[in-house]
Amino acid sequence: MKALGARIFSVLLAIIFLTPAVLGETSAPTYKDGDFWVFKIDRQSTAFISSRAIHGVYTVRFRDGKFVTDADDVQYFSDTVPSVHGLTQNPPWLRFPLTLSKKWTYEFQYTSDNGRQYSVSAEFSVVGPETASVPGGTFEAVKIVRSDLGARAGKIVHTYFYSSRTGSVVKVDTHYQSGTTIKVELLEYGNKKASP
Repeated sequence: MKALGARIFSVLLAIIFLTPAVLGETSAPTYKDGDFWVFKIDRQSTAFISSRAIHGVYTVRFRDGKFVTDADDVQYFSDTVPSVHGLTQNPPWLRFPLTLSKKWTYEFQYTSDNGRQYSVSAEFSVVGPETASVPGGTFEAVKIVRSDLGARAGKIVHTYFYSSRTGSVVKVDTHYQSGTTIKVELLEYGNKKASP
């Protein structure tokens, strides 16, 4: 009985001290010139594939006070893949401070490859702390779920994990009603000052 009490006490201490550290209030990160993140994007489609579809390995860098990426279509990349705070605010993948059960919505227009406009309603919800394991490491993260309604592909659900340690999203799982899935994982991150 004493051992059970000690375990319960240990779990309570972990909840009290770990949860605030991960999610008490997660503030917006700050970045330094030379910060970089390498993401692998794996897209599996059972339906349509956009001519703008992204797939492969992409690097995001912070240079001269702004973000740059090697993606051909930077706007589509940043709208489709939550990576680092500040790369885009449209839609607002991260709205700081992140707190448990925080929710927000965002309405926007989406233009398909054929030029047709769709009204999309996105609902975001901070679920809570969770450990995310990816090729770039294992991270204590904040789990966020975004649900989109009204897009050409029907309902789309994005589950993603933000890590304060990397100042980025480290993992994304996106599921389209049509059957398409997109998986994004952080491969590497760090700081490499650019040569003069």
